[in-house]
Amino acid sequence: RRNGGAVMENVLEEEEEGVIELGLIAESLQREEGCCLPAFTFPISNDGGKQDITNLLSNPNKAEIAACVTQYGNGSLECGIDRLSKHFHEMCFGGTFGNDDNVFCLILDRVDYGHLPTTEDKCFELLKDLRMEIPRFYLHMSSTFDFRIGRGTVPFDYWQQRLVELSSITV
Repeated sequence: RRNGGAVMENVLEEEEEGVIELGLIAESLQREEGCCLPAFTFPISNDGGKQDITNLLSNPNKAEIAACVTQYGNGSLECGIDRLSKHFHEMCFGGTFGNDDNVFCLILDRVDYGHLPTTEDKCFELLKDLRMEIPRFYLHMSSTFDFRIGRGTVPFDYWQQRLVELSSITV
C-alpha cells in the first residue's frame, strides 16, 4: 500500500498491489455543507500516473480538482501533473521507500507556519515540530514501523523515555 499526499493539494496512496491513490486536501474544495476529500485510484505505471492524471483532469466535471493541481504547479496544470507524477514515480520505483509494501507520502505545499521569514524556514520548523510531537500522540507504534520525516526516522519512544526519567529507586 503506497500513500502520498500534499497538504493543500495531494495525498498519494497505494491501496493494493499495482494501484496508487491520489487524494486531495485543499481549502478551496471545502464547503459549508461538509468536508470534501476527493480521492482517485490509478494503476501504477512507469510514467508515474501522468497519463491517468491528465485524463482525469481533462474531465470538465473535475475543474475544481484541476484548479488545485494547477495551483500546485505554480499556475500551470502541466507542471502540477508533472510534480505529482514525479512523486508517484519516486514512491513506486525510487530508492527512498525501498521495497516497502505500504507507503504513505504527504506532500506539503504553500506552508505557512510559525513566524519565520522564509517558506524554507517555516517548512523546516514545521517538520522539526512534527518530529518531536507525533510520538507523543501515537503510543502504540510497533518498533518495526518505519516512520520518517524528511530523511530522518522518527522513534516512537517518547513515553518510554519519560518513564525512565520518572522512575526512581530508593535503597
